[in-house]
Amino acid sequence: MTTEWDEIALPALKQIHAWEDDENAFEYDTSDVARALGIDDVNRVGRQLEALEEAGLIRMGNAISSGNPHNYISLRITANGRRVIGEWPSDPTAALLKAIENAIELHLGGPDEKRLKKLRRLIGKMAPEAVRAVAQGLLVVAV
Repeated sequence: MTTEWDEIALPALKQIHAWEDDENAFEYDTSDVARALGIDDVNRVGRQLEALEEAGLIRMGNAISSGNPHNYISLRITANGRRVIGEWPSDPTAALLKAIENAIELHLGGPDEKRLKKLRRLIGKMAPEAVRAVAQGLLVVAV
């Protein structure tokens, strides 16, 4: 059994994200999302976009007058939306680990599995407060 989340909301969230790099990204509206998903009922898609906005996963611009009460323009994904689709980690430990892994790969010109394995074990043992403190310290040094 599919749900509105599986059929409309999550695919819409992914589609809005996919459009982000398009130079016309702010021009896409509810009708464009419906068309991209192959759904004829624009109001049904619009209601799911409203639910995504209420959940803090997207931001929508004003409704546009198209004879459709649920037609919005300027659809943008939020940080929480990025976490839901897996683009951003939701766990600070995972975020720190990923940042350090990327730094190691950049510095060494490729992955070093032995170092990364040790790093994963070390970070896995750290308290969340310590992970946040290390992450903040790294941000200060990087700036």
